[in-house]
Amino acid sequence: MRSYIEQVDAGRQESGQLVEWMRSMIEIARAVSEGMPLAPLFTLVAETAASLTRSTACAVQMADPSGTCLLIVGHAGLSGDYIERVNTNANISLEEGSPYFNSPSSRAYRTHEIIAVDDALDDESYSPWQSLAEQEGYRSLIAVPMLADGEPIGVLAVYSSEPAVTTPQTLMLCQLLAEHSGLALAMARLHDRERHAMARLLEANASLEQQQQVIDQVDDLHRGLMRVVLQNGDLGSVAGALRTVMGMDVVIEDAAGERLAAAPPDATGIEVWTQGPQAREALARLEAERTVVHIDRPEAGRPRAWVAPIALGDEIVGRLWASGTDSAPSELQRRLLERAALVATVELWQERSAREIEWRLSGDLFDELIRADGKASADLLARGLHLGHDLSEPHDIVLLSVWSSGSPVTADGGEALRRSALAAVERSLRRRDLSGLLAWREDYVAVLLDADPDGDRAARIRVIKELAGELSRSVRGGDVVAAVSQTCREADSYARVYQAARGALTVARRGRSRRLPDPPGPGVRVIDAESLGIYSVLLSASRTSDLLQLRDDALGALKKQDQRRDGALLETLKEYLRSDCHVQQTATAMYLHPNTVLYRLRAIEKVTEVDLKQPRELLRLQLAVMVDDLAEEGVGALPG
Repeated sequence: MRSYIEQVDAGRQESGQLVEWMRSMIEIARAVSEGMPLAPLFTLVAETAASLTRSTACAVQMADPSGTCLLIVGHAGLSGDYIERVNTNANISLEEGSPYFNSPSSRAYRTHEIIAVDDALDDESYSPWQSLAEQEGYRSLIAVPMLADGEPIGVLAVYSSEPAVTTPQTLMLCQLLAEHSGLALAMARLHDRERHAMARLLEANASLEQQQQVIDQVDDLHRGLMRVVLQNGDLGSVAGALRTVMGMDVVIEDAAGERLAAAPPDATGIEVWTQGPQAREALARLEAERTVVHIDRPEAGRPRAWVAPIALGDEIVGRLWASGTDSAPSELQRRLLERAALVATVELWQERSAREIEWRLSGDLFDELIRADGKASADLLARGLHLGHDLSEPHDIVLLSVWSSGSPVTADGGEALRRSALAAVERSLRRRDLSGLLAWREDYVAVLLDADPDGDRAARIRVIKELAGELSRSVRGGDVVAAVSQTCREADSYARVYQAARGALTVARRGRSRRLPDPPGPGVRVIDAESLGIYSVLLSASRTSDLLQLRDDALGALKKQDQRRDGALLETLKEYLRSDCHVQQTATAMYLHPNTVLYRLRAIEKVTEVDLKQPRELLRLQLAVMVDDLAEEGVGALPG
């Protein structure tokens, strides 16, 4: 168990690493915004990567103009002779058939995947490059693709003088670094291409001098907006600066329509555009065109409006609205809106990076907490305090899953959808001034929520209903299925309480029992683990094996009979129990004649050797069916 001083030191170290990370990224962003030429910018990225990864050397590799090989265009720690040999001999080939086609960097560039070589001198697949490795003195390397808009723009290569076994933490750091560097280099190349194109146009036609002046004005204003961000400004500062320059009301919102900043702070006049019926058409055009969209049919007496996309790669993460004049935007205004959206992208990217780091830390803590099995350590409690949660105080575990067409949409919706779900829940909690530790589990969001201070269970369930409804509107509009655990009053009981909540989520997903609470509203179903009656006994059982044995003893013969005859006796029994043992209701639910149901019930009695008129035997079958329903959901549905 670490001492308190060790815990504080560890926390300071983590904070120091995060500060170092953000400062390095801001330095690169500043270089891009100030128009640093590409060659020194490539070197700056390599030097930053070497410093952050504590590696022997780093290199930025970009495709040559013909697209046949990768060239080292920026480096830190590599010799000039090594770079000349690599670049002159096309040692990083992109042409199939070349002996250098399968280099780690070439594979990373072509497959968009991280390639790691733990020992270059002992790896047969690396034999064509082993002489280079010996010359330069490195033993291991990691090649990470740098992507922009989903397409590779280069590779970040990290070299180490010692053999190394790559860890998930190392790969995650390298991937995040490559993502951030790729975005910066893509932005720099965009600026570089724009400047070169404008220079060529000015040489060809002197009449475009006025256009160049527009670009210069936009660049000046862009640098001013970037200074706002780099001087610890926020989205509110960006909106305020844009309003000062353009003289319009400005609103910045996220992809879900949540207002993030506005100038002036109320900006009520612009709500007719952000929330009105014409917004739907504008947003559809924005998604398709990915450029500034003009709403050209204003209502009488209303000023016109424009909306610009805020995008990270292929994902639109927000929108910038401007309104306040009766004419279409000038070229200067249009370009300024585009640049302001780009600056907002940098700010949102920084916020997303910090938020994702916090989610990862929270997720790791949650995973360890529910695996503690009655042995929550002081280290876990200390880590909880570091994240702002006193785990020794009472907490509720809330599980929220978004469903559509009978399956969870978050199961295969990709990282963007999962991030949207976490962000939506986080916003809902923040809006209610609630403190919650968020984690992603399987195909749902898990929230460790401070218990209601007044012990008002009904109030807590009302809050969860509201959270579920807001999540439904934010993520594809699917049906939200939620489960709320019993209040966890001791730190050592999180694992047991989570298992019960996971089982309650299973019950809520199935939603078949007449004894369950009615759905609170269209599209939302919330179940309280404390109100499950006999289900709570099953969900809280400490040994799954006992529950499964009960099920097999009672239903095993029935299942075998169904398998031999391709029958539906078990299905009939379950519907009979769900229908409170009413033959007619069972027949209606199964689209059968009542005589057919009676025939199957007699067959069930014969196979199971049970008299369905005996309450004790009927109860045993009911319990077995409940266990079978829970077990059908797979691993994790049953506790223990």
